[in-house]
Amino acid sequence: MPPLSETPHVCKEYETLAVPLREIMDADGRLDIYPEVSAKGYFDIDFTEGRLVLKSRGVVGLIPISDRVTIHVLPRAPIGNIIYMVWRAGQKLTGLETFVRGYQEEWATIENPETVYFDTFLRTLREVRRTGLLRRYRGQESTTEMRGRLLLNQTVSRFRSHGIAHQHVFSVFDHSIDIPENRILKHTAERLANHFRSDTSTHGKEVHAELRGLLAQFGQVDALRVQPEDVARQTAPLVRGLPNSHYFYEPALWLSYLIATKSGVVMEKTGRARFETVLIDVATVFESYVRKLCEEAAATDLGGCRVYDGNKLTVSLFADHSRFPTKPDIYFKRGGIALAITDMKYKPSLKAEDRYEILGFCEALNVNIAAFVCPRFAAEPDVSLHGTTSGGKKIYVLSLDLAAKDMAAEEKRFTKLLGQTLGLV
Repeated sequence: MPPLSETPHVCKEYETLAVPLREIMDADGRLDIYPEVSAKGYFDIDFTEGRLVLKSRGVVGLIPISDRVTIHVLPRAPIGNIIYMVWRAGQKLTGLETFVRGYQEEWATIENPETVYFDTFLRTLREVRRTGLLRRYRGQESTTEMRGRLLLNQTVSRFRSHGIAHQHVFSVFDHSIDIPENRILKHTAERLANHFRSDTSTHGKEVHAELRGLLAQFGQVDALRVQPEDVARQTAPLVRGLPNSHYFYEPALWLSYLIATKSGVVMEKTGRARFETVLIDVATVFESYVRKLCEEAAATDLGGCRVYDGNKLTVSLFADHSRFPTKPDIYFKRGGIALAITDMKYKPSLKAEDRYEILGFCEALNVNIAAFVCPRFAAEPDVSLHGTTSGGKKIYVLSLDLAAKDMAAEEKRFTKLLGQTLGLV
């Protein structure tokens, strides 16, 4: 089997990339492209001036298009935010065993999904053994040590008020390794060690033995109370707060996040190369993510409306309930009456067919207001009026910043603005 290109062609989502035809021709001069690539819609494909021109769509990751050529599609938003969005959307991992065993290639930086894999986790633990565990000053109360800062209120309420004069409460700060970052790494290492304990292959035994040895350095770290929801909640802010001295913690923390939340990455094996890669269908995740935000905010920011998924509860285009159903991404009802529509478009620009489609949804539901929800790719405004039809239907465009440093705050801003724009509150 011919080797894959050591240096993949790189582009961002929705960018075009030209690949010389000579790189994808076989020995007989025939075009040699995996049919799975075009069938799955990873790229829009065209031929011009002796080049294969690819326009990437809403899937990010390392995608082989032939035995020798790979395309590395980079996300426009930080991979940490995309993984957070995957988790919030409720996407599921296809299988932990395949995930932790299948990842063998390393690429560039954490901006790429390909860096979040099992071997990196092991290398992080080896680097911890070489550099030392991350330490932070941790404050705690102590009644057994006469050091630190005396806490008068706590001393009086706990002891003096009960006639105990010899006991005191102190605020003590220690340069500790028993901190959230190390608890998460230990929790994940123990989980993986338990997983490989049952693997009787030579590789499995070697991995299990190394994990057990590397875990010894976490002896003073208490991970007993760590739960998957703790990992999901804490990972993103912990990664942003890593000091330069321990920045190698980052990929291991993200792998911990993926395993704990069973997040939506897919292991693909494409073509004769059988190349294993993590692909994230960000366009699909984006739709599920926005719908989840609307469902959670329905009782508050969206005025108590009910949120419907048009893919599951279709709406007939014609009043006679004919066989032509429409599938708006989201429609809102209150008291059984449809009020507005939201359609998610994970793309840098809207097209004519997008406008025709949303106007069809408005007609089917007999509503006069709708909104496209798009990611903020550049300097798009928070909200803009896309247009008003002669019949009075108003179409807006709202942008959601997937590169926000505080995703929770961005979510709240977005749902509040959506409710106001659609007149739901």
